[in-house]
Amino acid sequence: MKGKIVFVAILIFLPIFSNSWDGEWIERESTPKQGGYGECVIGVGETIYVIRAASTGNSSYLWKYETRNDTWETLKIWGGIESGLPRPKNGVAMAWDHNCSIYITFGASYRDYGRRYFYRYNIKNNTWKRLSDAPFDQGAGDAMTYCGYDGNIYCIIGNKNKGSIFACYSVKNNTWKELPFIWSSTDDGCSLAWAGKYIYALRGEYEESIPNGEFSRYNIQNKTWENLSNLPASRGIGDGASLLWIGNFLSNYKNCIFALSGGGADESPGYDFYIYSIPDDSWKSLPSLPYPVGYYVGNRLAYANESIYYWQGTPSTWYGGGKRFCQFVLNASPFSIHFKSKMHAGFLNITCNVIYSVSAMFINITIPNGSYINESMKCFDGIYYFNDSFNIEGAYSFYIYAIDLNGNGNRSDIMQFSVFPCWDINMDGHVNVLDLIVIAMHFNAVEGSEEYTEEVDLNNDGEINVLDLIIVAMHWTG
Repeated sequence: MKGKIVFVAILIFLPIFSNSWDGEWIERESTPKQGGYGECVIGVGETIYVIRAASTGNSSYLWKYETRNDTWETLKIWGGIESGLPRPKNGVAMAWDHNCSIYITFGASYRDYGRRYFYRYNIKNNTWKRLSDAPFDQGAGDAMTYCGYDGNIYCIIGNKNKGSIFACYSVKNNTWKELPFIWSSTDDGCSLAWAGKYIYALRGEYEESIPNGEFSRYNIQNKTWENLSNLPASRGIGDGASLLWIGNFLSNYKNCIFALSGGGADESPGYDFYIYSIPDDSWKSLPSLPYPVGYYVGNRLAYANESIYYWQGTPSTWYGGGKRFCQFVLNASPFSIHFKSKMHAGFLNITCNVIYSVSAMFINITIPNGSYINESMKCFDGIYYFNDSFNIEGAYSFYIYAIDLNGNGNRSDIMQFSVFPCWDINMDGHVNVLDLIVIAMHFNAVEGSEEYTEEVDLNNDGEINVLDLIIVAMHWTG
């Protein structure tokens, strides 16, 4: 083909590897009270719900935070005697079904046995409904997540004394099913997050005197577990350890999981905020929390209104008073990528506009025959570019990798384009009457005329005629 294919990619980097490319913490209105022995935070659209649990008295609450006006509302206060709706305790966990319901396990103290309460909270009506009891005694090692892959709820239930199980709740059938599990027990800091076809899990401090960062994932299709790189917290996972996946809301973050280490296994305060790269199985630090978490057990992270939030949820004696609430404002639109996903064989020009200062840019392209190109991109007037010609038909994938001035690396998502044979004029994967129609629309056009187009001149003779029709007919697939 005589035509020139121009491929343009404008890239704003995904914030994984460099703090300067991530975002910033902004303090919001604090909760009415400090943390409790059990607690949980969950995002629901533009709203965040927080349960603060305590063992006795009128001190357990359900709060609602409105991101639009930075205000808190108390929806529920549990009375001094447990009656009717169960009192939330250590290990309380919530999962939003991305509709109108929040599912809740109420947890249990270490001395409780037989506590298996499971409820659904109706967001619109502010009402509660008891569902089928959980299949195992609850405790400090409880964790829960909604799974958009199959529409079910996945839970870890138990603690270090009783042991723990992994189970799936069918929203449709109101039934539980116990599943294979990689760990015999979990405890303070146990966390779950759904991402794609996997459920990711932190084990928590099942041995409180020995720091650990055990991190694994469950394959929903195969019903198997695999160990992943431990969360790199030197003091281990603490009571406030949390996982959060936002890739179902922001596709730019589909390959990332956010996490809090939650303090130390020795109950020391924790400021560590991380992001996990799913393709690389690697962890990197993000800007530290402005106020420490730990001591009290429960998930602190939530996503709402295109931001990440965390609740401190600690004793009032800790720095910040235990009730601080902050928003992590993500850098706007991590990616803005524009390119042709389909092309005929020919010249390819990839350009990359970078909004941050970088010292080097690389491109890695995987070719349909299994070979690959890994080269530095050239720079002209602040624009990085790569030129080459591609003639092998099929699907190509590529990513761009940058190194900033501090030596930190950052990789884009994997992107794809395809090269089609010239006789598949409309590039739909078939050679048929639709391609003949395109030729007919330009029939008898000659080079230089308004009706002439190079993509339809299949034999490159400067004229669109019966010879081009014959080429399509020779490669007919129907």
